[in-house]
Amino acid sequence: MHGSTINEMRNLKLKDLDADDVSLLNEERIKRIIKGEEFWFEVKHYHKNRNIIDLEVSCSMITIKKENFFVAFHRDITQRKQSELELIKAKNKAEAANRLKDAFIANISHEIRTPLNGILGLTSIIKDKYQDTILNEDEMLFDGITISSNRIIRTVDMILNYSRLHVGEFDINPKITDVSLICSNIVKEFITAAKSKSLLLSFRNNCGKAAIFADAYSISLAVSNLIDNAIKFTKTGSVNVILHKEQNENIILDIRDTGIGIDKKYLDFLFEPYRQEEMGYGRAYEGIGLGLAIVKKISDLNKYTISVISNKGEGTTFSINFGKGDNSSENDLKPCAVENKPHVNEGLTQKVILLVEDDMMNQLTIRKFLEGRYNILITDSSDEVKEILIKGNIDLILMDISIKGKLNGLELAKELKNSKIFSHIPIIAVTAHAFQADKINSLKAGCNGYLSKPFSRESLIELIQELVETVH
Repeated sequence: MHGSTINEMRNLKLKDLDADDVSLLNEERIKRIIKGEEFWFEVKHYHKNRNIIDLEVSCSMITIKKENFFVAFHRDITQRKQSELELIKAKNKAEAANRLKDAFIANISHEIRTPLNGILGLTSIIKDKYQDTILNEDEMLFDGITISSNRIIRTVDMILNYSRLHVGEFDINPKITDVSLICSNIVKEFITAAKSKSLLLSFRNNCGKAAIFADAYSISLAVSNLIDNAIKFTKTGSVNVILHKEQNENIILDIRDTGIGIDKKYLDFLFEPYRQEEMGYGRAYEGIGLGLAIVKKISDLNKYTISVISNKGEGTTFSINFGKGDNSSENDLKPCAVENKPHVNEGLTQKVILLVEDDMMNQLTIRKFLEGRYNILITDSSDEVKEILIKGNIDLILMDISIKGKLNGLELAKELKNSKIFSHIPIIAVTAHAFQADKINSLKAGCNGYLSKPFSRESLIELIQELVETVH
C-alpha cells in the first residue's frame, strides 16, 4: 500500500519519484488522483528481486482529520495472469482441434461418397447396356454391388453421426411431420436388402396420418437403423414395420422381426456404443455397434422413448413412442419428396444442362445418366461457369459443392442467384457432402434442389424434370 496527501500529489513531479513508483504512476494517473477519482489498473512491474510481475493497483482517496490522502493498494496477480494465458492457449488449441475435426468429418464423407457414386452409377449403366445378355442368376451380382456400397455408406455415416451426437453438435429442427410417410419411404429403400435374404419386409399403417412434432431427419435415421438391424439379425421370416395408436392415443411405431432375438443378459447394455452381443473374431454379424446407440441418443434429443421386447431365438420388437402427436396442422402436412414423383419424360432432349463437377468418374456417370434426354455441358471450375452461361441458353445447373476455381459450389450458387442475369436458372446441388447441415446450407445458398451422392439415375432425372417443368 502507498499513501500520500493530495497536496503532496499536486507538487509531485515524475522526476521526483523512485524507480518503483515511476512504473505505477504517470502524469495522467496523478491528475485523476488529484481530482479524487477512484480507479484501478493493471501494470507490469519490476519486483525488488528484479523479476517482472503483474500488479493490480487500486487507487482511491480517503479523508483523515479533514485532510485528503491518496491511497494505492497493490496486489500481485502474476499467477492469475499466467492462468488466464494458459486458458486462452487451451481455448485456441481446442478451437483449432474442433475445426480440424469438422474438416476431417466433411472430407472423409466426401472422399468415400464421391467414388461410390461413380461405382454405383457406372455399374447401373453397364447393367442397362447389357441387360439382354445378363443371365437371371447373374442379376444378384449387380444387387451385391449396391448392397455392399450401401453398407460402406451406412458405416461411415454411422461413425460420423455418432461423433456429432456424442459432442452435442447434432442439430435438430423439429416441426410437424407425418411419420407414416417417412416410414413408407424408408421401407422402400430396404426392399432390395430384404429380398437378398428372402425376407418379407412390410409396412402397415393402422392410424392414418400420424402427425408428430419432431425432427424428420432424426426420425428417418432412427427408423433406418432399426430396420437395418432387424434385417441383419433375421435369417428367415419377416420384418414388419407397424404404426398404430394405443388406447391413450399415443402414436407407436413397432419394428418386429422373426430373427435370432437378444439374450436377457445383454438387454441392459443394448444402447451402449460399440457393444455387440457377439464380439471378436467369432462374431457372425457385420457392424460396429453404433446403430442402437445412435437411435437412443436421437430418441433423447427428440424427447420420445424407445423400448424393446425380445426372446432369444424368437425375434425382437423395438417400439418408438412418439406421444400423442399433433393434429393441429394436419392439413399443412406435405408428402415426402420421394412420394408421387412424376414419371421420367423421354422427350426433353432440347433442354441444356450445365454440370459443374471436378471428379472425372462422376462427370462420366452423370453424362451417361442424362444421355439421350438432355444436352450436357461440363466444366470442373467455377471460373468458367459465367462464361458458359453467357454463351449458351442453360436450362438447369447441376452444382457440385467441392469444385475447382476461386469459388466453391455454394459460393457460386449464391452469386448466381443474386445476379439479375442468371437468378432464374434452377440449381441442383449434387454433392458428396451429405449431412443434413449440408442440405440446409445448399438451400440457403439458393439451390432449388439437393441430391447427395451416391444417387440413382431415376432420382436425378426426376428431380431435374420437376425443376425444369416448375421453373419454365
